[in-house]
Amino acid sequence: KINSVEGSIGNLVTITPAGFRGFAGGGEPLTNDQITKVKALPHVAGVTERYIVDLVQATRTDHRVALGASPRGTLALLKLARALAALQRRDFVLPDDVKAMAVPALAHRLVLKPELWAARVSAAQVVQGLLTQVPAPGPDVR
Repeated sequence: KINSVEGSIGNLVTITPAGFRGFAGGGEPLTNDQITKVKALPHVAGVTERYIVDLVQATRTDHRVALGASPRGTLALLKLARALAALQRRDFVLPDDVKAMAVPALAHRLVLKPELWAARVSAAQVVQGLLTQVPAPGPDVR
């Protein structure tokens, strides 16, 4: 029962007790066409969402990073993983989609400590390292 669900799907739609509201936060009721677009978004399992959050959190606690990714980085990674799944004609996001999009979504959002600049370590390398450190859910997560 959709009226019992609250939350949001990216910046596309907010779900309130009154139903689907506003594309991109507009607040107007959604048209049938817009609802169809929302339903077509690839599903992200809870464990995959947790993996995304854990990766972004790791950018904030890594000793090499002066300033980690913000919540906007989390949303960007989620959106890119969904887009990749959709391009591959899947209706669900795999942890591998998250891994494939982590560097493009997060690397430019990190501010590395100055000593890493001198050692020519890039933010992309830091994100790649975090992908090996943060445990991913199993590949059959849907």
